[in-house]
Amino acid sequence: MPIVNDGAAGVNTGGQDSETEADRKARLAAEINAYVAMTKEERVAASCGREELARLGGSIERLARLRNTQILNLAWYCRTYPNVDITAPVYITQSWLCDNDRYGASYISIPSLAQLFNRHENTVRAVIQRLVDRGMLAEEARNGQSTLYWPVHCGSPELFGNVGILINALAPPSTKRPGRPRKESEIPPQLVCRGFSHDPGNTPTDAGNTPPTGLEIPPQPCTVGESSNGSFSNKKISNEEEDARARVRSLSSRSEQC
Repeated sequence: MPIVNDGAAGVNTGGQDSETEADRKARLAAEINAYVAMTKEERVAASCGREELARLGGSIERLARLRNTQILNLAWYCRTYPNVDITAPVYITQSWLCDNDRYGASYISIPSLAQLFNRHENTVRAVIQRLVDRGMLAEEARNGQSTLYWPVHCGSPELFGNVGILINALAPPSTKRPGRPRKESEIPPQLVCRGFSHDPGNTPTDAGNTPPTGLEIPPQPCTVGESSNGSFSNKKISNEEEDARARVRSLSSRSEQC
């Protein structure tokens, strides 16, 4: 079910009866909630293609469509995945809602944001406070009304003429020639990432340092501050354990000589 363009809804054409404002809002609310409940395949099928966005040119309609679609998709994402961090969605939504001539700032309430992203109000307050503390949002408290928020931005108008200049300044184009990815043997050793295996039964080892089969030291029971491979341990090794490890090292050295 495609989302109806808000600007074109409720227009009186000829002698047809136009719907009331309350009916129009109720219809749009039903379509929006139906869209949020759609599967990925249904949402993709209901969306417009890139060609349609391109035909809109640099119009206000394209910006409005991108704004509303972004907020809608963020709301769907946060509702679908309740454990995802909402810092970026809240920041993006607050920034988009500053597009008004009344305040030049967002005045949406905390309960509305909490309902939009399906989070507790205290969670939303903590996220907004974090954005303010880190200099990403500015705020202005008002008595008896919601607080005004707007993104902290540079005042130079030249920065907002072409987004390509901004991206290239922070992420200069690569000078590498296109081609196949480098093989692992061609990657410098210091750039190779060594970490845990996806197999939960394996422990991380450095390449080339795996003990010979049958000579692995059996893992010891872990205590507080001790890992199964003996690292970061303050536990004293008993004489029996030291003798066992010495025998393993001796067997290992004999096998290498052979």
